[in-house]
Amino acid sequence: MNEDKSLTACCFTGHRSIPFEHKQKLRALLSVAVRELYERGCREFLSGGALGFDILAAEVVLKLKETCSDARLIMALPCKEQDKLWNKADKIRYKTVLAAADERVFLCEEYCTGCMHLRNKYLVENSGFCVAYYSHRGGGTEYTVNYARERELEIINLAYMM
Repeated sequence: MNEDKSLTACCFTGHRSIPFEHKQKLRALLSVAVRELYERGCREFLSGGALGFDILAAEVVLKLKETCSDARLIMALPCKEQDKLWNKADKIRYKTVLAAADERVFLCEEYCTGCMHLRNKYLVENSGFCVAYYSHRGGGTEYTVNYARERELEIINLAYMM
């Protein structure tokens, strides 16, 4: 575990697809988890910026910043044009979050094989906590949660609370 970040940074990982009937409850659970981590001393929140859970988590951190000005949103992104193939509404939401973030880290200049994996490793290696929405096996979320376990991060899986 990165000792410098063990108590001060949290990453998010979760599925891109969130059932409509879960979105409102998931946002509320995320808000509680982020507030509790803030109260425990966490000040940096890292989002990978993917559709679904990542963007939702980033929006929750931005809401926290309205009352906790020392909270920081760091967008750790696989490449500069991550949103290239997204629809217009998703692009607008993404760009709004990016503009409000305190920091943007691009792991690769452009999309390449492995850039998502690099992003997921970066998230875990720069955090002491991992808030997840991990409800089914497969994909980058499973890899990231398993890597967070290996690195001994404290993991809060909101899918268990749904």
